[in-house]
Amino acid sequence: MKKILVVGGGAVGQVYGWMLRRAGAEIYFYLKPEHKEEARRGFNLSWLSRYSKPRPIHFIKFRTITSPEEVASHQWDQIYLTISSVALRAPWLETFAAAATKTPIIVSLQPGIHDAEYLLRYFSESQLVFSMVPFMAFASPAGNAFYFPPVAVAPVSGPASLAKEVVSILKSGGFPAKYDKLATTKRIAFVNAALIVFVTALENSDWSLKKLGQRESLEKLALAIRQISRCIGREFQLPIPWSMRMVSPWSLKFLTILAPRLVPFDLEAYLKAHFTKVGDQTRLMMEDYIRLGRDLALPTDCLPPVRPSGKLTG
Repeated sequence: MKKILVVGGGAVGQVYGWMLRRAGAEIYFYLKPEHKEEARRGFNLSWLSRYSKPRPIHFIKFRTITSPEEVASHQWDQIYLTISSVALRAPWLETFAAAATKTPIIVSLQPGIHDAEYLLRYFSESQLVFSMVPFMAFASPAGNAFYFPPVAVAPVSGPASLAKEVVSILKSGGFPAKYDKLATTKRIAFVNAALIVFVTALENSDWSLKKLGQRESLEKLALAIRQISRCIGREFQLPIPWSMRMVSPWSLKFLTILAPRLVPFDLEAYLKAHFTKVGDQTRLMMEDYIRLGRDLALPTDCLPPVRPSGKLTG
């Protein structure tokens, strides 16, 4: 039985932990001390589907630890970092990494363009595996609800043997994942950037897809995605993916109409709740994009600036 540590007990961490437990792993959560007592009661989850009723889950088969000393006292097979890019940069990481130095696989799910570079300060390249979260999760009366959109699959990259080991155990638990040697953090950066720019534009439209769907807003959004794609391509010396090149006001209009019909919940309410909760991460990423454009002398004028208060303006 593999021993796996999940760092973070939020909705994302709970879903990863439960699915890894389904695969037969022994699961521990690394939590802040103040969250340990609540976690002892277990986590309530709700697996959503477009075609059937929600599946209630009471996840109790796990243990919790709260200190680097406890981390060092175990030999972990894998560690999953299920926290935000902002939380990753807190002082705790240095002592945690020292305690986990013998762990062969560290799985990073952070979306920021500099997160991999930051992690390399504390872990070796031979340990790190990178992926992205392929599901939506949010608080509901039944607990943390989660939903995998149609054909959603998490790309997993890194040293081939380690990445394939991660894919194997995830798939054993019913989690859609695939090894993709081309899906490096640099390539995934294009997708994450498009998402963050889209969310920022939606927030500026008062979280209304209908308002965002106006022609002027979509034209500016399409230009913003092209601009940030060009910046990322230049920074990482990569060709811009065809999916980013194909972005247009018409394709974005289609997305704003189709997307709400593909999920069994209020998409606008979810996006507002989730990205307000992780707003510090969104602001960090937008600031990074604007700074990147400035450093590369490339235009980012279609990206909304970020105020110190965190409010975004067009």
